Amino acid sequence: MNYLTSQRVFFFIICSMISFVAASQPTPDSRLGVAFSPTELAAMTSKQLAQHQYELDNGWFLTTFPKEKGDIAQFQIIEIKDVEKINIVALLKNKIIVRHPTKLQAYRIVGTDKLLALRSQEDVLVR
Repeated sequence: MNYLTSQRVFFFIICSMISFVAASQPTPDSRLGVAFSPTELAAMTSKQLAQHQYELDNGWFLTTFPKEKGDIAQFQIIEIKDVEKINIVALLKNKIIVRHPTKLQAYRIVGTDKLLALRSQEDVLVR
């Protein structure tokens, strides 16, 4: 093999490796773009992206507080403009809410009888 041919083969191998590495990095969920800049997302490992994705989909739920359980005023109030578009990762990153390490944490959504319930840190940890 002459020098020019070996350079082409080397270049092809390098390009293939770069393509493979780029393809193996999962595409971030568009909802993560609300909480993180493109630079922050690009710097995340696939495990970090998977963790945030899991939190978006499984780390919380909405519930109606039953009156027979007591006074809803016992819960900290948070304001959420559109309960249909809750981005739990953005709320956590901006410290509007805090996830408890071992217990369910609930917040009252202002102007409603709804609670935003956060699963504990140990419940949402992707292993």
